[in-house]
Amino acid sequence: MVRTRIQCFPKGIRRFSQQSFRTQPHRFIKDTVGISANCCQILDSKDIIKPFTAFFCDSPSVNGKGMPIAFNQSMNKEFISSLLEHAESQLRSGNLEEAEQVCSDLLEKAPNNVESLFLLGNMAHQKGNCLDAVSYFTRAVAESPELPILHLNLGTSLMVLKRYEESLAHLNKAILLDPCYSPAWFQLGVALEEKGDLDSAIEAYVQTQRLDPSHDHAIQRSADIRHRQNRMEDALELYREALRLQPDNFMACNNAGNAAKYLGRISEALAWYQKAQKLEPEQRICASNYLMTMLLSTECSPEEIYRKHTLWSDTFEKPFHHERKPLSNSPEQERPLRIGYLSCDFRNHPVAFFIEPILASHNRQDFTVFCYSNCESPDMITVQLERLADIWRPIHHLGDEDVNDLIRSDGIDILVDLGGHTAQNRLTIFARKPAPVQTTWLGYAATTGLKSIDYRITDAAADPPGHTEHLHSETLWRLPDNFICYRPPANSPPVEPLPCLTNGFVTFGVFNHFSKITPETVDLWCKLLFSLPNAKLLIKALGMEHEPMQQRTREMFVSRGIHHERLELVGRTSSIYSHLELFGKVDISLDTFPYNGTTTTCESLWMGVPVVAKEGNSHVSRVSVSLLGTVGLSGLVAGSNEDYVALAAFLAQDWKNLEILRNNLRDRMRASKLLDTERFTRNLEGAYRQMWRRWCTEQGKQIT
Repeated sequence: MVRTRIQCFPKGIRRFSQQSFRTQPHRFIKDTVGISANCCQILDSKDIIKPFTAFFCDSPSVNGKGMPIAFNQSMNKEFISSLLEHAESQLRSGNLEEAEQVCSDLLEKAPNNVESLFLLGNMAHQKGNCLDAVSYFTRAVAESPELPILHLNLGTSLMVLKRYEESLAHLNKAILLDPCYSPAWFQLGVALEEKGDLDSAIEAYVQTQRLDPSHDHAIQRSADIRHRQNRMEDALELYREALRLQPDNFMACNNAGNAAKYLGRISEALAWYQKAQKLEPEQRICASNYLMTMLLSTECSPEEIYRKHTLWSDTFEKPFHHERKPLSNSPEQERPLRIGYLSCDFRNHPVAFFIEPILASHNRQDFTVFCYSNCESPDMITVQLERLADIWRPIHHLGDEDVNDLIRSDGIDILVDLGGHTAQNRLTIFARKPAPVQTTWLGYAATTGLKSIDYRITDAAADPPGHTEHLHSETLWRLPDNFICYRPPANSPPVEPLPCLTNGFVTFGVFNHFSKITPETVDLWCKLLFSLPNAKLLIKALGMEHEPMQQRTREMFVSRGIHHERLELVGRTSSIYSHLELFGKVDISLDTFPYNGTTTTCESLWMGVPVVAKEGNSHVSRVSVSLLGTVGLSGLVAGSNEDYVALAAFLAQDWKNLEILRNNLRDRMRASKLLDTERFTRNLEGAYRQMWRRWCTEQGKQIT
């Protein structure tokens, strides 16, 4: 419900601001309701005025600035006064139902009393009874169709019921009655946004701000839409504008950080997240976003990243230690186990593509698979994954305590986090320790920092023994082979012939998320292009379909001396098939650093395109070491910046070897452990069993 209290009414209905009501309640009551001065004297008691004020200043209406009260002046004023006094006493005791009854009593005396219908509609909406709210507001509109506020609130309740056409009709009617009615314009934007008409929603928000330049919510919602449309340059500027109006808006700071990160402005993103944390230190979303973004920075050392993760734990994990309860899991080492996977990415997301073959391949005699889905917007991939789980638990609508109780009641033996500090994570559930063994895997390229998570699943290439243990709060559990398994899309396009043979020049390709493209990486790509004057570079990234992002990308290279015509910039494609087809235009893929690609590396290899990578000294910059090594291409991993450029340049001049790789890579992948789902799943299950045995042994020691 929109909640403004200043409205535009026809002549004869007064307008009062929330502030004027708080400071001059007697005048408001006398002038608006029309009660006697004697009644005002009766109300001259703080205990009575206070709840009356709370009623009119805190009841739902339309945006927080004023509320219409224009009781039927022809009715007996003493009768109205007595009803008000009774409503006051009920409101003072917190009896909202009785307050509603008072309005209902008034309707019995005056069935068409618009003000009672209006208040009843607002109270019904506030309680979530939007069907009742629509009924009250419809009756009120029938009596006073000239009041914009009635159409506004009716349209708002209809929107909640997803009756969008009816909602839009009444919101537009409110605007027709008063074209300068900014609350109606704002709510029109919300309804259009809910309906999915994003560009029209933006127009409504722009009009809202034109009428009310201080309306920061309209600006922020416009920014959120631009973010959803991958128009990050526009989104970032709008978030800045929202913060100029409301500097303490922590969510605008957080979202500005998201937009800056998306654009590869990592230092700026970190600054935005830090500002958001200062505004709201208890908001863990900003702290997690900060940690995730540190992984993209060339200025943050692995040791500093680890320290920041442990600080997150000190702030957000420790408070839940006292909520841990004894577990009833039976410590039998060889019994069937209950495995719980918890993720917000059981949808069209890389995590889903990697976990799907594992869910399908689990040995159901030894393992029962539970999936706890924190997806806000499920899709067709969600449906497919749900079919693969033994038990599917949607948890997006549940609080942490409820999820904790659910996991405990399900008797989960090993709870697996698939997200780390990524968006919409539920790490504070793990802080409560609802399962005997807890591990993190797949979705996050670093430690979680949580002491309540026992293990982090990896391999010896991504985390060489003796080299990265000090960067983790968890015990590293290295699988025998690779730490992930890739299943190519069933409808993959065929591998295309090597394009340089037709073009006469080599085309390098980058398919990683744009946030991974650091200035240091661009420096090396430009050095590579300088060494090969005829070579070109194709960059495919979300948001590149919009001109501002294309222009900024061109400037990154032009400022380093590379002509823009040597670049081919590609944005979002319509399907995974068309996405994979683009690899047919590329001879060699270039990996990013310090944050390596994962899905894009697998896709490139599957499409016959070798990937040149640079290794680092922590997991996030060693993923490609694992992937390329698993398919026998360790020679494509460089150890330094100079080697990275030299290796890519050397490969670009060996067209014969490139053609051999192109023709053989897909078969090589098929024969590798990277695509051996059964082998990988057995390795993973073996790790789960050993973790469980270790816990059982510890329990036996405690009993002894």
